[in-house]
Amino acid sequence: MTTRELFLESCRFGRPARTFRWEVCAAWGATLERWQGEGLPAGVSLYDAFGMDWHAGFLTFQEATGIHTGFTTSPYMPFFPQEVLGEDEHTITTRDSDGIVKRNLKVRPETSMPQFLQFPVRTREDWRRVRDEHLQPCPELRFPADWSALEARFAGREEPLGMPLCGAFGHPRNLMGDEHLLVTYYDDPALIHEIQEHWVWLYRQIIDEVTAHLQLDYVLLWEDMAYKTGPLISPALFREFMLPYYQEIVSHIRSKGIDLVFVDTDGNAEVLLPLFLEAGINGFFPFERAANMDPVRLRRQYGHAFCIFGGIDKREVARGREAIARHVDAFVPALLEDGGYIPMLDHSAPPDISLDSMKYLIERLRFWSEKVYGA
Repeated sequence: MTTRELFLESCRFGRPARTFRWEVCAAWGATLERWQGEGLPAGVSLYDAFGMDWHAGFLTFQEATGIHTGFTTSPYMPFFPQEVLGEDEHTITTRDSDGIVKRNLKVRPETSMPQFLQFPVRTREDWRRVRDEHLQPCPELRFPADWSALEARFAGREEPLGMPLCGAFGHPRNLMGDEHLLVTYYDDPALIHEIQEHWVWLYRQIIDEVTAHLQLDYVLLWEDMAYKTGPLISPALFREFMLPYYQEIVSHIRSKGIDLVFVDTDGNAEVLLPLFLEAGINGFFPFERAANMDPVRLRRQYGHAFCIFGGIDKREVARGREAIARHVDAFVPALLEDGGYIPMLDHSAPPDISLDSMKYLIERLRFWSEKVYGA
């Protein structure tokens, strides 16, 4: 099987020849520094270093295609001009390409949340200006003038190709920030609906253009809309402000022959799963164990309603080989046997995970792949 076939067979609850090898999606900068000190070659991708199955999707779609569709950022085009607004010994204050003013650490900024100081949208007038200036299809900047090279590159591919989108919570949160968005749901619901209607309109244009030239295997929507014990909005707010727009965009995606539509949200989004399923979502990432997103319990509850990416507790991996074997052996074989599971760390690798532990996790997962699938 090609890696594309392995991926699709896994996601569709088939019987792949082996697991799709994607045991870690990313690592912190501090983690890479540690691993390089422990023998990881500098300048080598994690895919090559660990023998994983590369594909164009999640964080690599724009890198592979040159097309900005949004993901953790909104689908701005053109981007906001970047500028440095101030700095001191330890921090730097900038306006980034998403128009957000934030203060960040100068060294290892990924180890801390930025201090968000200002977002692009405070008023309806702000929204309409941002919409008109930065949230249009803008094909001359967003898409290649000549698609032939990309069409040739991906026509006979052996790896999966998936397009990321910024979701119906993630996008307005990028515009307003969490606090202002959550208040605006109540103070000005009409504005939220206007933003969501435009979200659907813009993404329909983007989906139409991309799928006219490339055959996508999946679409992934980024939300990150939950914390350790629950989501940032209630099911009632989801039903009013997200569900109808999700249903419209998922229906449009499916009309292009794409059956796999996934959501990436950290934290505990368990009470929202039925609503995501009602919207047509059939896969989730990353099943953070610290947030009690137990893939075994949720598979038992929902059966084959969705495929699972993740679920490997990064805290257990940090504890070393014995803990890794105990953790993996307790649930991975059963999920592989049941299907619809791609085992991976439940988010980026933090620096308390040694290179030896990461290598052993991969070794243990591939051992079970061979035991279950024969390869």
